[in-house]
Amino acid sequence: MSDKAVVFDIDGVLADSFWRGHYIWKKKPDWEGFFEACPNDPPQALAAMPAILEDAGYTLFYVTCRPEWNREKTEAWLIEHLGDVRGPRPIMRPDDIGKTNWGDGDSWKVNVIRDLAEKHDVHFIFEDCPTIIIRLRALKLPVVPILSGYYPWRVPK
Repeated sequence: MSDKAVVFDIDGVLADSFWRGHYIWKKKPDWEGFFEACPNDPPQALAAMPAILEDAGYTLFYVTCRPEWNREKTEAWLIEHLGDVRGPRPIMRPDDIGKTNWGDGDSWKVNVIRDLAEKHDVHFIFEDCPTIIIRLRALKLPVVPILSGYYPWRVPK
């Protein structure tokens, strides 16, 4: 295992995407609209954390279920709101995963984080999705639950 690392989700963790909920809180969710609107997200208070942890010597990873087609907007948002935080490009959900079954995106994300934890000494995983949190905890990974507001939420055991 190599360097100490931290994993951040973006929507609901670094970006305050609660206001975009109206796109997905309906019978037929508009996921394209939800992701298209992401440049307008204000940062969450936690958006200060990557710089702090980077200064403390952590390698940063951003793992998001935002689709790959949204990369340019996602990277622009990270630069605008996180500043000169170095770290690899965000790891984004391939466009063909999760189109018909959103749970496939959750499985993809858990697998990516598990693979990162096998290669790096992951100390923290900041995540807001309860189903992903439960699955990461089942893998005994150090997940920090974040309350984003758009999940019916309680802290998973």
